[in-house]
Amino acid sequence: MRKLKLTSLLPIILVSTTFGGPTLGSLEKELKALFDEVKPSIVTVKYRTAGVGLSELFGKKLVTTGVIIDTDGHILTTKNFYSDPKDIEVELSNKEKRKAELVGWDAQSKIAVIKIEGDDLVPAKIGSSEDLESGDWALIIGNSFGISPSITLGIVSGRREDGDFIQVSANVSPGSSGAGVFNTDKELIGVVAATLSRNFYLSPNELRIAISKGVFSTSDGSTLVIPIERAMSIANDIIEKGSREPGWLGVYISDLSEELKGVAKIEEGAVVKEVVEDSPADKAGIKKWDIIVEFDNKYVKDAKSLVKLIGKTRPGTKVKITILREGKEKKLYAEIGKRKDSLLHLYYYRDIPGFPEIEFPPLRNREIEKKLEDTLKKFKEKIKKEIRDYI
Repeated sequence: MRKLKLTSLLPIILVSTTFGGPTLGSLEKELKALFDEVKPSIVTVKYRTAGVGLSELFGKKLVTTGVIIDTDGHILTTKNFYSDPKDIEVELSNKEKRKAELVGWDAQSKIAVIKIEGDDLVPAKIGSSEDLESGDWALIIGNSFGISPSITLGIVSGRREDGDFIQVSANVSPGSSGAGVFNTDKELIGVVAATLSRNFYLSPNELRIAISKGVFSTSDGSTLVIPIERAMSIANDIIEKGSREPGWLGVYISDLSEELKGVAKIEEGAVVKEVVEDSPADKAGIKKWDIIVEFDNKYVKDAKSLVKLIGKTRPGTKVKITILREGKEKKLYAEIGKRKDSLLHLYYYRDIPGFPEIEFPPLRNREIEKKLEDTLKKFKEKIKKEIRDYI
C-alpha cells in the first residue's frame, strides 16, 4: 500500500509556496478522484427505534452512515440503541432511496448489518488495517449533518490499548457513526465507532465505559475507528448466523499490579476482582483474586488478551482455565456462556450526561422496584472501582 504521510505533505507545501505550485492542485485532484471512486459504496441510513427511544421522543428518524460490503446488498453500519430499528431507509450516493431490513447486530461493538435489494450496488474494496502507522492519512466518508456523502481528511494518531480502536485526528460530525474510513489506495480500513471529547476523557477505564454507551457527539478532533478486520469478522458472523455471540465467563478482571507480580512471582496474567454469581466462572470454581494464566491452552498476557480470548470463544464451548491460587497452580473447566449486556445497557443509558430523561412504566410492586434501584446503585459503585474489563 502506498502511504502518504503528514510529513510528506510539508515539502509539497514548501514547493507550492516557493514556485506557485501546481503540486497542491495535483493533490487536490487526487483526493477528488479517490472520493469519486469510493462514494458509491457509502450510504445514509435512517431509521426509527421501536418502543421508547430517541426517535419517538423527538419525532425524527435517527441518522447513521453505512458501507456496502458485497453485491448481495449487505451494508455494514452501527446501531447505538438496544431497541430494534423500524422503517429503515437507505439513501444511496445518487440520492436514490431504498427500504432495508436488519440482518442482525452485535451489542458489544454496536456493529450492525442491514440489507437492501438491487443488482447495481458498488461494494467497497476491503483493505487491511494491520500496516497502519501513526502519520498515515485516513479519509472518512459519511454523513455530516445531512450532507452525504461528505469527506473528512484525517491523520492516524495510533492504536489504542483500551478497546482495540484506531484513533484518528479528524473532526467528525453527528451522522457519521458507521462512516467508512479509507486509505489512499481507496481501501476500506475501518468504520467510525465514536468520537472523543473532553467531556469523556477521564481515564482509560471510564473512557471505555463511555464508548460502550454508544455516545456520539461532535468531537474535539479525535475519532475512534473499529479496524476493518474486526468489523468484517463481526459482520460475517451476523450474515452467516443472524447474530454475533461473543463468549462470556462472568468475571471482572484487571492487569497484575507490580505488588501482585512480586508476591505471585509472575509477570503475566489477569487477576479476578469479582465473580458474577451463577456465571460460568462461578460454576467452574473461579474465585476472587485468582490469577488466570492460561485460557484454552493459550497464555494470558494481561487483561486485554484474556478479553479477546473469551470474546472469540463461542457460547457452549468447554475450555480449560489454568489459575494461580495462593501460589499453587490449579486447572479448572468452564462452559462459556452468552454475554449478559442488558444490565450494563440499563446502567449506561440512565447515566449518560445530557441524555433525555425517560419515564419507564412504574413497577406494580414497590419492593421489587426498590430492590432494582439498590442493585443498580451497587453496580454503579462497582463499575467505578479499578476494574479493567467485564467479560
